[in-house]
Amino acid sequence: MARNNEQHNQSQVRSESFDICNFAYFFYDQYPDSIARMVAAGKTVDMHVPKGLNDAIKAYQPTSDGRSQTVHSLYQRGLLRRVGSHEVRHIALQVAHPGLIAGMGTARAIPDIEGCIQNGISLDHTTGLPYIPGSSIKGSLRSALEPSRNGESESACAHLELFRELLGDDSLDMEALRDIIVALFDNETEFGQAGQPIFFDALAEPNGKSLFTFDFITPHRADEDPFKDPVPLQILKVAPGTLFNFYIALPSEFRVNDRLTLTCAQVRDVFKQLLMTFGVGAKTNLGYGLFCEA
Repeated sequence: MARNNEQHNQSQVRSESFDICNFAYFFYDQYPDSIARMVAAGKTVDMHVPKGLNDAIKAYQPTSDGRSQTVHSLYQRGLLRRVGSHEVRHIALQVAHPGLIAGMGTARAIPDIEGCIQNGISLDHTTGLPYIPGSSIKGSLRSALEPSRNGESESACAHLELFRELLGDDSLDMEALRDIIVALFDNETEFGQAGQPIFFDALAEPNGKSLFTFDFITPHRADEDPFKDPVPLQILKVAPGTLFNFYIALPSEFRVNDRLTLTCAQVRDVFKQLLMTFGVGAKTNLGYGLFCEA
């Protein structure tokens, strides 16, 4: 009898199917609960994630329901065009290959089971859509330009050429570049302390396709046997081609120093190119998190 109950429980776990309404709720509540039920059912040898879980993720296609109060919706309806003295600017970009991993370190109670998604991902609780926190956008771009603030020659020269091209000014020098970076990302400036950019969270746009896909990473640990084969871990990422709407509130003029002033349009174009060049999220050094024209 006990064996029959165990077989019934295992069969029930394996055949479980999911109709995802909100992906955030599914990923952070239903998914771990299903894994816990699988473990409780006694399936401890050669464990694999129930097929229904990953099939549900592959098949998930979000709708536009519940997005009436998002920044994108408010902007489209003309209800969010200014924040105080700042003008809100829109940048639409799509995720480039191989995809986007944002919020990878978000905590989840997931056991180490073959086929189980190990990483976290940033998901909006209201809509269930993937998003990039505004603080992460600002932090990623600031970090990418940090070598130019510190005068590191090789990267700084590449950054200088990029900004010369973006601003159409071949006379731009390294001192001016450092002033631009400080003005864009650092409150400790002489000019325009109340005129710092405001980065809103960037939300994915439903496109009638699955927004997610799977990938594998192979971690190598220094404290392990160097001859031991590393175990690939399955991760979830935002699929290439997914559209993200970025919104940044900017002053009409951006005074960099007493010789250089940037327009709102110039700063918007700078941020757009930085997103396409340096990206955001995890593993940008491997090509993840980059964007391209929509």
